[in-house]
Amino acid sequence: FFRGLSGSTADNVWFVISGYHEKYAAAAKQAGAINKKNLGLRAEVYAPYGQGKLFSVVLGADLTREEADRLKKEAIEKGLPKDTLVWTFPQ
Repeated sequence: FFRGLSGSTADNVWFVISGYHEKYAAAAKQAGAINKKNLGLRAEVYAPYGQGKLFSVVLGADLTREEADRLKKEAIEKGLPKDTLVWTFPQ
């Protein structure tokens, strides 16, 4: 709350994304496949952000940058796509 009043931003604004898809069904299929592997990761489908048109397969949300970097590394080590990425809101 006070950060908003002081003009600084929160630290936990990072996401780990393992894929983008034009159709919800394709994103849900990827998320389901990840969850079925029991890797200790939990994939969810997020609706397109802003004016975007792609559904995101999200492995983690509301993370600090450090947490997001660690989760990305873990996901890739467990066999998820090497283009899994860390993302935050555009400024």
